[in-house]
Amino acid sequence: MLKKMSLLGLLTLVLLLTAQTFAAPAVITFLSPETDPSSIKVDNSIIAAFEKSHPGVKVKLTHANLNDVLPKLSAMLRAGTAPDLAYSSPKFVPPLVDQGQLVTMDDVFKKLGDIPRKFVTVNSKGRIYDIPAAQEVRLLYYRKDLFTAAGIKPPTTFDQWLKAAKALTVDTNNDGKIDQYGISVTGAPPEVSYDFACLLWANGAELFDSKLRVAIDSPKAVEALEFLGKLKEFSPPGVANTTYKDVSVNFANGVAAMALYPGRMLLNIDRYNPGLAPKVGIVPVPYGPGNESKKPLTHTAINNFIIFKTSKNVKAAKEFVTFYMQDKQYLAFLVGSAPGHSLPVRNGWLKNPDYFADPAIAKWKDLVKESMDYSFKYGTDFLFRHPGIVDPYVGRATADPTFSREMNRFISGESSAKQALTATGEAWREMFGIK
Repeated sequence: MLKKMSLLGLLTLVLLLTAQTFAAPAVITFLSPETDPSSIKVDNSIIAAFEKSHPGVKVKLTHANLNDVLPKLSAMLRAGTAPDLAYSSPKFVPPLVDQGQLVTMDDVFKKLGDIPRKFVTVNSKGRIYDIPAAQEVRLLYYRKDLFTAAGIKPPTTFDQWLKAAKALTVDTNNDGKIDQYGISVTGAPPEVSYDFACLLWANGAELFDSKLRVAIDSPKAVEALEFLGKLKEFSPPGVANTTYKDVSVNFANGVAAMALYPGRMLLNIDRYNPGLAPKVGIVPVPYGPGNESKKPLTHTAINNFIIFKTSKNVKAAKEFVTFYMQDKQYLAFLVGSAPGHSLPVRNGWLKNPDYFADPAIAKWKDLVKESMDYSFKYGTDFLFRHPGIVDPYVGRATADPTFSREMNRFISGESSAKQALTATGEAWREMFGIK
């Protein structure tokens, strides 16, 4: 009898061990808008290292274009197929929190320990629902050599900016054709709204005011869009179809003397014209006549991690975020995906010797440090405009095609600045039921 019981116990143990051996691993679905080959390569290397150190977990990387992230997430949430984890934007956090879609991340934030609280998205619950991962800083890139040759200084005001753009739009070889333009600006939707947001804030205007009323059609906003129209006159032809990438190529190849752009510009200079590097300078976005503070700004866009409540693997997803943000992986992310574009948000990295000594950063060290200094001094973003106030509208508003479509109609000469912004403002009031 005892022998039979021993055999039965042994058989049970074998079956249990076999079941554990062949149990399906936990799968984390990770949605990212970073579709650049170098970014995908870095993500896959971090995923491989995580899976090696967490043998019971697999990470499935999926992608959506940056402009399609919100629509794709909305569709997935409605269908009950949301990812476990997403690399996202703070603009999407407040409405997702209000809908009860996100997991709190206070524990991960505390464990990492050195991310400034100001980078965490303000929300109606007062908890931490996102982990800031990187900052992208949009600045005015300019050609130091061309400014020196023309005897002009980098601009600090709209008026100086326009004069510089005009002075640097020239026929350099006297063949009767302009071959160097003062600036290159975006005009193609949806990217035209990127430049306009900077000019809007620089002129003291807002998309929504501190009482969450639509403000995009205010006189100061109209003045900012009219200024963009003036800059357009000193930009290469075809502005209405000029994309975000076109702007960086125009600057890198010497077609334009200025460009409003984030740090990915450095990557494109390395790619298209590496000899240009010593001739490149940066300054914050100049301020307009409507800006009573007379302070410049930088558009500091935060990228973050969020985890959805529908996830069946919340613990594993949090472990992945923590792993991703730790030193070895974080360095690989910062220097491997888009060096100089994705800048550190962790305080411990502001003077990290390994980061600044990395070959991808070392040649741009001064510009990267300058970008970070400007960001901490002048940085703003859609959800930083009114400290302590939760804006539930801005994510949907900026993703609404009306915004970029009306900007493009203005750039194309189909409407005035006032008409374009009035149409946008009315669409938003109807969308959100704001009187």
